[in-house]
Amino acid sequence: MRTVFLCSDELQLYAVADGNGRTPWGERASHMAVEILEREMSARLANGSRAEMESDAMAQALREATAVASKAIFESAQAEPSYAGMGTTLTGLCFHGGSVTCVMWGTRARISSATGGRASSRGSLVGSGTGARGPGLC
Repeated sequence: MRTVFLCSDELQLYAVADGNGRTPWGERASHMAVEILEREMSARLANGSRAEMESDAMAQALREATAVASKAIFESAQAEPSYAGMGTTLTGLCFHGGSVTCVMWGTRARISSATGGRASSRGSLVGSGTGARGPGLC
């Protein structure tokens, strides 16, 4: 199965990763993505109160965690020629202090809050809020 789920009530972090490609390596990439996201967010959230965390800080934590995952997946594919084309997409939510911050990641990370955001120089969406939008939340 290429689709892998992350449900961490402790971190209030939920994600789904869907491997791409017609090889079993998409599943490997999906597992790597959710495992690294959980590990990196656990480390980033260990030092502070999630309830007091600003949306910009949560977006930065998610951006950093997905960058670590992206690098690891890329390096894994480079180290083993049979992994060529290995990749995944990931969509996740992290709840904090009455807000939710969303990450949509594939080739590059996109981060936004539930109420929209602004485009950054990297093409990511970043913002803050507590409300919900309709389709296209991220």
